[in-house]
Amino acid sequence: MNILFEKNNDSVIKIGITGGIGSGKSTVTEVLKLMNFPIYNSDLRAAELMMENKSIQAEIRSAFGDDYFSESGLPDRKLLAAHVFNHPEALKTLNSIIHPAVRMDFVNWCSRQRSSVAFKESAIIFEHGLEKELDQVWLVDAPTELRLSRVMKRGLSKEEVLARMKQQLSSEIKREKADLIILNDEKMALIPQLISAIKSIQNQ
Repeated sequence: MNILFEKNNDSVIKIGITGGIGSGKSTVTEVLKLMNFPIYNSDLRAAELMMENKSIQAEIRSAFGDDYFSESGLPDRKLLAAHVFNHPEALKTLNSIIHPAVRMDFVNWCSRQRSSVAFKESAIIFEHGLEKELDQVWLVDAPTELRLSRVMKRGLSKEEVLARMKQQLSSEIKREKADLIILNDEKMALIPQLISAIKSIQNQ
């Protein structure tokens, strides 16, 4: 399947794909990839930038100290994640280092795309006001019990999943903010929803 829109000017329509844990937003972006649309994975790029950007590494070292670096001199991502998960202020500090770099990286990435439509996958678009930098935000959503079931299959307990859900904005708030809702409930087919959404962009 290939419905790539060729870019005919310098502008790229930037669409965010977001959703709470277990909503299945990665499944949606995989379908969009099959449609030959470019996808920017914010989590993946944040991890890559942390490991390759010397300036970011210097800021992390300054903020957290040498204990959060491995013998190779690179940030210990697992150790950092365990620390910031339990310390909200530390998480804010880490985000203040990583997020500006990711935002600039996304802008540069968009400038290199051939498609007139590009997608940014991120779980925290609304939590950090990133919708201001996008033309639209599509929310991938699913019933809470289904989301719980999906994430528990990854090896987490129900209590752990619920704790992570509480750290994110509720589906109700995200639904109010989103431009479009993609229902990923394993009943309604994804592809027709996405084709309809993409056609609506084409007709604008």
